[in-house]
Amino acid sequence: MQQPEPAAGAEATSEVLEPLPGSRELPNLNAPSGTDKLNIVVNADTWADIKDSSGYQLVYDLLRADEALELTGAAPFSVFLGNGFGVEILFNDEEINFSSRIRDDNTARLKIGG
Repeated sequence: MQQPEPAAGAEATSEVLEPLPGSRELPNLNAPSGTDKLNIVVNADTWADIKDSSGYQLVYDLLRADEALELTGAAPFSVFLGNGFGVEILFNDEEINFSSRIRDDNTARLKIGG
């Protein structure tokens, strides 16, 4: 089977992009309003779904070990973690102990702040 020709002016490339070495740190994520801060340190891979009080989705992604996020929005934050034991959370610079909220399947659903 013949491969299609690239369009005029388009160049074919076989360049493979490699990730940067070291930890993968995500940028700060800000909701349209609110000044409450949620800092998340990921020690083990986890799925995360995080929204602010207005329902603005700040995170909906697989977070990898050694990532750190700073989220800004209006509390209370609605947080779902797929691996609750793999995450540390600070709300407005105060550590949140949510170990009692981690379920048998290692997930955690939290309302933080407000």
